[in-house]
Amino acid sequence: MGAVAMLGLALALGGCAGKPPIEKVRVGVLLPGDDAGPRWEQADRPALENEFKGQNYAFQPDIETASTPAEATAAATKMINDGGRVLVFAAANRDVEAAITATARARGVPTIGYDLTDAKGNSAAASADFVVTTDYRQVGELAGRALVRGIRTKPDATVIELASGPTREAAVQIAEGERDILAPRYDKRLYRLLATEPVNPADARAVTATLTRLLDAHGGRVDAVLTANDAVAQAAIAVLRQRGLAGRTIVTGYGARTDALKAVLRGDQFATGYTPPPAQATAVATLAKALALGDRARADQLSAPGRPRRLLVAPAAVTLADISQVFNNGIAESSDVCDPTLALRCNQLSVP
Repeated sequence: MGAVAMLGLALALGGCAGKPPIEKVRVGVLLPGDDAGPRWEQADRPALENEFKGQNYAFQPDIETASTPAEATAAATKMINDGGRVLVFAAANRDVEAAITATARARGVPTIGYDLTDAKGNSAAASADFVVTTDYRQVGELAGRALVRGIRTKPDATVIELASGPTREAAVQIAEGERDILAPRYDKRLYRLLATEPVNPADARAVTATLTRLLDAHGGRVDAVLTANDAVAQAAIAVLRQRGLAGRTIVTGYGARTDALKAVLRGDQFATGYTPPPAQATAVATLAKALALGDRARADQLSAPGRPRRLLVAPAAVTLADISQVFNNGIAESSDVCDPTLALRCNQLSVP
């Protein structure tokens, strides 16, 4: 799906090149407020502004923030009244999303949601006409490959998998990607899978209890812990640290959280990952341009069938060797990560 989507993006960009310029095609963009984190202003806003420029079209993005349903309704209404032909949003929650999509649908304006998920791990853009989302199967594949790189050639390496509950939409896809990479190695007995247990990423105490129980059941040692995200990874690392295994056991995660980046720098976490805002911006802007110009056929070509239609964006892995990319892409601030205990390490790695 990721390859198909990227091919579609290339076709779309090439297809627009020969058309005459159209001045000031307006696109409304609603991003979360400051309470959702700094990345939206530091990474997404400039990336989206850049993507809407050029390519023979004078697209004019109207980018605002909305944290509540009332703010979302007011902003969406204003954008439509000002001539917005499509609304793009990254909703902070389902209520904000519902306010945006209801306002747009009442006025016949198509919507594109992207990036955020709700507390249950499901897309927070489920009612949008289109969704630009992470290719979570590739997230699982990245985690599997990271674990393979971390284990290297250690014979008969042991693995514990801590997965999110099966009802989580993204977690199911992540698990499928992990199996694509690791199942053949388990089948060939290159690695020994000690256990696979579902855990709730929001419940660190339950994660701690689960990993403690699994370690006790298997001799108190493990070579690698595969986790669904950085929250689970940090809870796992706390258990490993108590047993003197932190830094010796390979741990994977996803999300590029500040605590996870610190853990990567310390050597406690081998890898994390994230979806680069520039890649998301390219996908969002390309799809929005097609819809703003009334080219629904092109929009459908870019996305996969379903309700909503989805355009998948490839994630990126982060290890110690390439951790600087997270800061270059605006996902994290080095001042938040490179505390006094890690300042020397950050300097050695030329963290910006």
